[in-house]
Amino acid sequence: MRKLYLLLVTMLALGLSTAAFADEGDMVTIDLTGKPGYEGISGTATLTDNGDDTTKVVIELEGTPEGGMHPAHFHDGTDCSQNEPVVHDLGMVENGRAEKMVPESLDDLVEANYYLNVHLSADEIETVVACGDEYVEMPTGTGNQGAGGMSGQNNSLPVMGLGLVAAVFAAGALLAVRARSS
Repeated sequence: MRKLYLLLVTMLALGLSTAAFADEGDMVTIDLTGKPGYEGISGTATLTDNGDDTTKVVIELEGTPEGGMHPAHFHDGTDCSQNEPVVHDLGMVENGRAEKMVPESLDDLVEANYYLNVHLSADEIETVVACGDEYVEMPTGTGNQGAGGMSGQNNSLPVMGLGLVAAVFAAGALLAVRARSS
């Protein structure tokens, strides 16, 4: 009886931890392409879920001028042809790289489908040198493998669901074992 009780407690703990941390480490990329006049610029923005309603955004660009400082932002709206308000400042792309924490979960960013602009400079903010608006899921081995790499899909929900089912089952079984032993 004691072994069964320990097994059920272990199942409960594993089920709850699977449900709580299924999204941490999930990754999405956005391909960034140069706008007319800046066709030589290309790169990616990699978005990584931190598991705490924040997302790490790393922008890597090639073809930018050495020493250039290029402001980057997520903009409201869904595609690069729009000129919508800034939602999140992503800092300056300096020497082809920027890194910033965004106070929004990866799931929320993907669902909102913001587009990402990289601007020529702070003084010439109206000039966009690169843009990306298509989210592509990256397999990470942490639960969000994706169904054939489907863009914008959150496939960690089945893992979370299984974790919650295991936790509920284990909790019910624990209560049944305690009731019998009383």
